Parts: sequence; C-alpha cells; structure tokens
Amino acid sequence: MALTTGWGRTVLNTLMVATVIPYGIAIFLYAKFGWPTNYQGGKLAGLHPQKVFKLNYAAMQWFVVGTIQHLPLYFSVTRAYRTARPESLVKNIPFGRHGCLLDVYVPHLVPGRTPPPKMPVYIFVFGGAWTSGSRTLYCMLANQLADKLQSVVVVPDYPLWPEEQHVHAMQTAIIDSVAWTYSNIEKYSGDKMNIHLMGHSAGAHLSVLAPMALARGDYSPLDEDTTPSTLLPAIRKVLGFSGVYDITDHYKHEEMRGVADVSPMHRVMGGPENFHLWSPSALVQVLAEKDLISRLPPMYLFHGTADHIVPYQSTVKLGDRLAEVNGKAVVKILADVGHSEPVTDVMLPDRPTYDLIMGCIMETAKDQRNQGDQDSAILPTFVSGQ
Repeated sequence: MALTTGWGRTVLNTLMVATVIPYGIAIFLYAKFGWPTNYQGGKLAGLHPQKVFKLNYAAMQWFVVGTIQHLPLYFSVTRAYRTARPESLVKNIPFGRHGCLLDVYVPHLVPGRTPPPKMPVYIFVFGGAWTSGSRTLYCMLANQLADKLQSVVVVPDYPLWPEEQHVHAMQTAIIDSVAWTYSNIEKYSGDKMNIHLMGHSAGAHLSVLAPMALARGDYSPLDEDTTPSTLLPAIRKVLGFSGVYDITDHYKHEEMRGVADVSPMHRVMGGPENFHLWSPSALVQVLAEKDLISRLPPMYLFHGTADHIVPYQSTVKLGDRLAEVNGKAVVKILADVGHSEPVTDVMLPDRPTYDLIMGCIMETAKDQRNQGDQDSAILPTFVSGQ
C-alpha cells in the first residue's frame, strides 16, 4: 500500500523517470547510429546500466559543449558562407569520383597590397567522427588562413558514414581533392607544387593517411597527370590538429567514455581486425620496412592537453613512431586547449586561443623542410597559451 500513496508513489515515479529517460536516450542513439555488434557483446550488452549511464553522460557533454556552446558561432559561420563575395570564394566545384564538391578561397583584396603570383595552397579537411561535417561550416576559418598566410585555401567535402561504409573511400576522396588542386589551382594563382594538407580530428587522420597511401601507391589516378608519383612531391607539408592516429587506442578510449557502441569508427575501419590498417602510427613501421619514410612530407602535429575527445597521447605516439624511423615531424602539445578550439578559435581573431593556434600555423609556413631532407625534426614541445 505504501508504494501507491504519498512518498512511496513519489519514489516509484522518480525511479521510473530515472530509468525510462536514460534508457530511452540510449535506445534512440542505438537506433540512429547502430546497436552493439557481435564483437561488442550484441544488442543486450548495450543495455547494461553502466553503458547506459556513460552513454547518457557523453551525450549530455556533446549537447552542452559541442552544440549549445557553439550555436552563436554556427550562426555566424552560416551567415558568412551565405554572404561571401564571389571574388574571394568560388563555391560548389565538383571533383573526384564520389560526387563531392569543394570550395576555393583566395585572399581578400587589400588596397596597396598585391597577392603574390603563386600562392601556397592549403587543403583543409574537416573532422566529425567520419560521419558528420560540411565544407560550408569552415568559411571563416578558410578566410583567416587565406588572408593571414596569403594563400589559396581549398575546402573539400568527402563521403561520410553511413552513406559511405569504409574509410578507404574517404581517403581516396581526399587524394582526389589533391589531384583536382594539382590540376586546377593555378587558375586561382595557387602553386600546384606547394600544397599543404591540413586536417582536424578525423580530418587530421585522413590528412596523414593520404600521403601514406600515395607513398605505398594505394591510389588509382583519374588521369595520367595525377599519379601517386606526381602528387606526393606536391604535398609539401601536413598539419594535423587533435588527430586520431591509432585506431586501436582510440577505440579503447571510446569504450572508456561509453561511446564505442554508437561511434561509427569501428564500422568505418572495418572492425577491430582491420584497425591497424588505418592507423598512421602503425603504418609508419610498414612504410619504414619498405624504405618509403623519406617520401613522406614533414608532419606538423598539434594537440591540446584539455582534449577529452581524442587524448593528446595520440599525437605524441605518432611523433614517437616517426622519430624511431627518422621521419620528419614537429610535435607541439598545447596547454589547456580542448578538442575543437584548434578549429573554432581560428575562425575569429577575438577567440581565446586564436593567437596561439594561428601562431603555430604561421610558424609552419616559415619552415622550409622538404621531402627527402635528412634532418628529422621531432620536437615534442609543450606550448603554453599564456
């Protein structure tokens, strides 16, 4: 009787709400992103109370930090893209074999300053866990890069999960964007032999994979002018921010956070038995055994200590692996910088870590190391934002 009246009913209702809402959120996420696979214990494993709690906590983090916090910036970005002037942004250019589009940004005209006849080129590859994102969200970042570096900036889309089921197609699309750039960028005063690949999070993963694939010949060119042996020397540098470079390690981190079941990563990479095939940290050794390390461009790897989505140890590990085989990399760990700041804070000069992040980018522009240089430049440095 006590459970049907007074405080008993209150307790019962509270327990029902505390159970129904978290489980409802978990079931919704599983329905949207996929239920746990057999190697994850099957569907019932996803309903374990500990997994449900962790999944709800991660979803709340994403909603508060990843969505609400960035809403004002989102509206600014969409307005900037919609109102961009055609002399500084050329939109919706088709490229490659996957029906993707790219945009090209050039520096804004400044009275009394003439852009150089051949400008360096930056191809920016956005992140989004291999399942979300759009080139249209990076207009303000691309404008900053174009103006600050006096460069041409290319921002491509690439096929995303679940429409595209495997990372190899994403890797190919990024190389296709390099091929398009090599063949067409001179129309925009870009230097086709001075291309910089720059990526964030999953985009950093793809930006590092792309030259590794070219070094191994893992690319079917669309024409005889964009073969791996032609494209690889054109990639002068790779800049990776907050990157995922060891899929096995990151899967363990996702398990710890309680998001591994709903994360598309394990599906995109073809399951745990194939994680090593798409982990740059593991591929370094493969390239070294084939004497291909010297063909890679210098890698500039940046990561924040406050990144809880992708721990900064991911970047340190790739830098260590490159150091072991005399690869060329500069590793900088940024104190108190989170996961998204290397992108969001470069969009506007008044953002908290704008000077720090843009300073790192501009520093790489002054570094003239090339493929084949003998000095390996591994510098595991902790950089304060103060």
